[in-house]
Amino acid sequence: MAEKQKVIVSIEPALLDKEAAQLFLGGISATALDRLCVAKKITRRLIGRGSVRFRVSELRSYVESCPESDIPPPPNCGYGRAGKPTEEAMDSK
Repeated sequence: MAEKQKVIVSIEPALLDKEAAQLFLGGISATALDRLCVAKKITRRLIGRGSVRFRVSELRSYVESCPESDIPPPPNCGYGRAGKPTEEAMDSK
């Protein structure tokens, strides 16, 4: 008799609680998340009695809308190794 194969389905959640939303946004603080809500950049969703959630699609859209950083790393960071990075390493970035 043929064995049935198990199917594993991975489903992304539609909503995240406050702590998960903070992590999704790069580990920002609760205050920073509240400020984004006050500035109407992200909307809170009330689910049930006092249970606040955030839409994953809205959080993703906010992250996508953020500009890329043009701030270079500090000169003494070493790019993960000891010493100053070479000019060759700097040119390849």
